[in-house]
Amino acid sequence: MKVLITGGAGFIGRHLIEKLVELDYEPICFDLRETDLCESIVGDITDREAVFKAVEEVDAVLHLAAVANINHARKDPTQCVEANVVGTQILAEACVRHGVPLHFVSTCCVYGNTVEHPTNERTYCVPTEIYAVTKLLSEYMIKEYSNRWGLQYNVLRYGTVYGSEMRAALAVSIFINQALIGAPFTIDGSGEQTRCPIYIDD
Repeated sequence: MKVLITGGAGFIGRHLIEKLVELDYEPICFDLRETDLCESIVGDITDREAVFKAVEEVDAVLHLAAVANINHARKDPTQCVEANVVGTQILAEACVRHGVPLHFVSTCCVYGNTVEHPTNERTYCVPTEIYAVTKLLSEYMIKEYSNRWGLQYNVLRYGTVYGSEMRAALAVSIFINQALIGAPFTIDGSGEQTRCPIYIDD
């Protein structure tokens, strides 16, 4: 079974490709840069022709490609909207055209400042960052493609993913490094905020 992983050269994508190879799938990475783990298609998620051509060759799509860094999204919201929303729309259309199921990686950030804890699929979303807004818009758009054109899909709302090769700027990485050198943990804000970290192999 051939599986296209958009954003496959990133942290989560690389681990996912390794797991798919281990399970005897045929992963194909679609990213702005190559990976040495499997066949790679170097392309932009907003390049309609490249996306349609890539989807034509596969049996399923795992969609991770996005501007995922919240600071980058704040600095360049236009790029964030283009990659996260327009790119997802192009991919959804390609999946409908070729009859390929779409598995979309969203974020628990879509819940934002909700007062309901713990959250679940029915929890009202109140996103507070442009990144989370683009992910929620993409979820609604994918659902519309399903309702109107029969797209098969599912959405995964990950918490903060941590593990080997994670970005040094992630809170989990910072806490681990502080613990290793015996430094006190640095927490911005009141210290009462909560997070839902998830280990990469889970």
